[in-house]
Amino acid sequence: MTQRSETAAKLLVAAGPRLGELHARARAFSALKERLAAVLPAPEASHVTGIVQRDNEIVILVDSSAWCARLRYRAASLRQQLSAMVGLEVKEIRVRVVPRGARR
Repeated sequence: MTQRSETAAKLLVAAGPRLGELHARARAFSALKERLAAVLPAPEASHVTGIVQRDNEIVILVDSSAWCARLRYRAASLRQQLSAMVGLEVKEIRVRVVPRGARR
């Protein structure tokens, strides 16, 4: 008897279109977070806990209010880079505090 090893991702996609869609969105957010980390200085990038795109708005999640203020200060300069990353004009960047491990 042979066992098939299946990843959780494959199981989610096979479970139905909605779960597959959620998995694809999660992968896209993860990829966007990695690309954002690549353009930020290492200290700032290490405090980003997530990133969410809502149409022409980007919400960057950070782990403390100090880093939130720092990234808000950089938001205007990040707008062009984020626009290029997502492939459309980013009209607004918001930065919110979401500590690591907190439920979103």
